[in-house]
Amino acid sequence: MRVSSNRAFRRGILAGAASIAMLPTFAAAQVAEPVRDPNAPGTGVQSPEEAEDSFDASQPIAGRGGAAEQAGEIIVTGTLVRGIAPPGANVIGVTSADIEATGATTTAQLLQSIPQLGSFNQLQFPRSIGTDVTVNRPNLRSLPGFNQFGGSTTLVLMDGHRLVGVGITSTAPDPDVIPPGILDRLEIVPDGGSAIYGSDAVAGVMNFITRKRFDGVQISGNYGFADDYHQADVNVTAGRDWGSGSLFASYNYSEHGDLFGRDRDFIQSFPNPTTGLLSIQCSPGNVTVGGITYGLPFTTPPTPAAVANECDASDTSVLIPDERRHSGYAGLTQRLSDAISIDLRAFYTNRRTFAAGTPFRSQVTVNQSAATSSFFDPHQIGSETSQTVNFAFGESLPSETTLETWGFTPTVTAELGENWQLRVLGSYSESDTQTRQGAIDNTALGRAVNAGFVNPYDPSASDPGAVELLRNYQLFASARQRLEDVRAVLDGTLLDLPGGGVKLAVGAEYYSESFRPQTGNNIIPGTENTGTEPIFYNGVQIYNPISRLPTLNLTRDVKAVFGEIVVPIFGADNASSFFQELTISAAGRYDYYSDVGGTFNPKFGLTWKPVDWFKLRGSWGKSFNAPSLADNAAATATTLFILPSFAAPFPPAGAGYPTPQPGQFVFAVRGNSPGIRPQTATTWTLGMDVQPPVLPGFNLGLTYYNIELRNGIGLPANGNPNQAYLSFPSVITLNPSQEFLQDQIDQAQIFPLGNLCGTPPTCSVYSFIDFRKNNFGTFRTSGLDINVAYHRDTGFGSINFGVNTNYILTQKQSPGPGLPFQDQLPANFNGRLKMKATAGVEVGGLLSQVTLNHTSGYDLNPPLGFAGTTPSGQTFTAQDRVDAFNVVNLFFRYDFRGQDLLKDLQLTLNIDNVFNQDPPEYRGVQLGGFAGIAPAVNTLGRLVQFGISKKF
Repeated sequence: MRVSSNRAFRRGILAGAASIAMLPTFAAAQVAEPVRDPNAPGTGVQSPEEAEDSFDASQPIAGRGGAAEQAGEIIVTGTLVRGIAPPGANVIGVTSADIEATGATTTAQLLQSIPQLGSFNQLQFPRSIGTDVTVNRPNLRSLPGFNQFGGSTTLVLMDGHRLVGVGITSTAPDPDVIPPGILDRLEIVPDGGSAIYGSDAVAGVMNFITRKRFDGVQISGNYGFADDYHQADVNVTAGRDWGSGSLFASYNYSEHGDLFGRDRDFIQSFPNPTTGLLSIQCSPGNVTVGGITYGLPFTTPPTPAAVANECDASDTSVLIPDERRHSGYAGLTQRLSDAISIDLRAFYTNRRTFAAGTPFRSQVTVNQSAATSSFFDPHQIGSETSQTVNFAFGESLPSETTLETWGFTPTVTAELGENWQLRVLGSYSESDTQTRQGAIDNTALGRAVNAGFVNPYDPSASDPGAVELLRNYQLFASARQRLEDVRAVLDGTLLDLPGGGVKLAVGAEYYSESFRPQTGNNIIPGTENTGTEPIFYNGVQIYNPISRLPTLNLTRDVKAVFGEIVVPIFGADNASSFFQELTISAAGRYDYYSDVGGTFNPKFGLTWKPVDWFKLRGSWGKSFNAPSLADNAAATATTLFILPSFAAPFPPAGAGYPTPQPGQFVFAVRGNSPGIRPQTATTWTLGMDVQPPVLPGFNLGLTYYNIELRNGIGLPANGNPNQAYLSFPSVITLNPSQEFLQDQIDQAQIFPLGNLCGTPPTCSVYSFIDFRKNNFGTFRTSGLDINVAYHRDTGFGSINFGVNTNYILTQKQSPGPGLPFQDQLPANFNGRLKMKATAGVEVGGLLSQVTLNHTSGYDLNPPLGFAGTTPSGQTFTAQDRVDAFNVVNLFFRYDFRGQDLLKDLQLTLNIDNVFNQDPPEYRGVQLGGFAGIAPAVNTLGRLVQFGISKKF
């Protein structure tokens, strides 16, 4: 439990650091920035001596620099020690030039271009409208569960600072709070980093490095369009650099339109693997009696039996919701004296996402009565007294999500003499996320139908007042999050050896986070804090009373101590044959969590240069990821789904399970299981870097990585629920009893479809699937990162070429203790190979560049989808392979080198997906995915974007 005096003390430290930033005593500015790794894709390679400590828009992007005197102050991501690259590590760098070439209008879109991330070659827009993950979280190494558990196995930093979490079921930060235009570079260490940074750095660390200085005013904007789609952004940055310091502020506005399944041919539903039907919740709808479905309208009795109406429900699915985003960012860098300097950053983002959603679709049981006789009797097939009607009706059910986040991150640096330095970093940030998603209460619908107010056979003949009452209903959820963080690091030279100085860094950190969710049910809009009494219509009760939604207050405190030592055994002063450099490092960190206890994580690194142009490196370490506060069993409402046969996940053919029968249902529950434990990992890497002197400007990097993730947090077979029968048999209950099902109904907090199937024998339930979040066994993966870069100056300008590749060698998972490992590569959702290849030429002020993004295909084992002839007469064979996805992008930039209005003027043109390539087809059932396309790829189609930038 937090102590108020401690919180006041922490806030006092943060406020004090911020106050120092406003002192008028100005002196020389100091910065501490990473360098670009030789393996990074792009047009050039930076050495520490070339690392920039100032941004001046008047300089060409490829030519900024001028910080050689500050090289000793550089802190590279992945180490606590100044002036060195982390021994044994592969640091991937993305410069401002690389960022510009992507045409990204948000930081999340930038992450589409990095093969080491699971988001490569996909669309990075707000993932969902509702209570699922509402931000795009980076996922290095494509570890499982990254969009399922509340935290993240990739740590996201901004200038070395942690950021507050964002979302309703997640506590991971949103990279989009950082506008791309304010970024100086992005550094990625795709290796375990808990020994340095603590929790979340399992697969690696991403550090977004922002501008340090700015002088003048810069205005830029982009406008892009594709079929039925547009996007635009405007950036304004203004600042002053007075030598000893710099102050600047930046504003960004971005927007994009919505895109629906009907707007893209590749978004499509395929026949249900069991019934061979598409959705039967259509307009006109369908009547089911005795397991036979009759398409409306029909006369009684239908002779011959009416063919079922089918429709593609994906036509109204939201591929991309409409979004409006406002972001502000400000920075102050100032040297107060020869010994003291400060750096202060502040940010604010407001995002509104809107989606028209889906039509009013449902299934309802209609009982014969005087109230329903006007529409039941004309459709009575025989002597039945009840019918099941599936239908779609009316306007769409709109949904809206709003997100607001802000924070500030002060840093105070003190030079202590004798090459020792103390850095105190603070962070305070908050976020507020709220979603309202249109919904239908099927219990209320059933009452309205059986009272005669709503006619499901011909919805247009329904009572408008009753329909409006049913539409005035929504799923509401909100969450407020807060992060307070104070970290102190002391580093310097401990002693001198023949190979160089032994560097030591020690430090401590304390941070506190809170998570206040309010969710748990569907409500009448505006009643989340009051609840409602029973609601009647024309004397008939339609809605049951609804209680006010409770607000939880979940908190945790974390205390940590850490250290790192770097020992140069061989260096410039004692280099010898085969030992130009030999450096070893050791780091360790102990974290104590107030809710899950303590953990210690070590890491060791080694760098060996037998010759100047050839380097070998390796690392080994342990990492962990504490369960997020959003993973607490109380944090998320338990939701029970009853899925009719046309939408239910059944086992693949030949899997050894009983054959599902027509009309059978599947019950599924989602939420958080109690007692979720931390994820832990062991990671190790081996690599080499080659810069042959016979080929100046050429760089080759090769890295082998190996990760074992234990107690992995996630959902069983989320991307392909059918696979749960094969890979996670422990979550399957076949032929559950009515008592078991009733117990699940009683425990559910959200029951969106109501009890559609009644009781046996009317309702036949094939299985119950526990899709709740939990720890699921062990995950092992290994692979290769291959980076090639070449840059050469020519008589006409320069040429460049680069390839960044990730290749998965092995990927296996055991779903639980004692269960065998299953090879996921024959049926994985990623493809083994992800590659980005870039070639460019610069002539005068014109840069032209072409990029190929490639995601390899993969086999499906067992095959997916319907096999046979559908009721409508179409013939299908099961899908046994997903094809590769290749996207070609073009980028052009022209820098005017004139005077007056043409000075510092730049024009850009991006043409993404030049050949309008569709994503590969995928016929599996996905929870939260897009119908018809593979989970690991997506596209807008061909997108053309124009940009302009002017510095004053």
